[in-house]
Amino acid sequence: MNHRSTRNPEPGTRNPEPGTLRMTTESSSFLKPGDKQRLVEILEAAKSDIDRRRAEILLAFEAGESMREIAERIDAPVQRVLYWRREYLKRGLSLFD
Repeated sequence: MNHRSTRNPEPGTRNPEPGTLRMTTESSSFLKPGDKQRLVEILEAAKSDIDRRRAEILLAFEAGESMREIAERIDAPVQRVLYWRREYLKRGLSLFD
């Protein structure tokens, strides 16, 4: 009987490390229609660092960056990046109100 472990990936493949999964693909978009332009406007005119950071995180997801890449670039914990991603998915751009 051949018992292949379900914990090991197929030869020649590997499991992605946590925080490195891409959230977008070429055929899909992370942001809702119209939100990208609004986020660019928020980023350019942000009156607070928190709004600027939120917009930057969401635009980075749209560009295909991983959570880890975003976190390293903006010097924030991966958990914070994930938090703002989840908040956007729940609330949309109302998180800037």
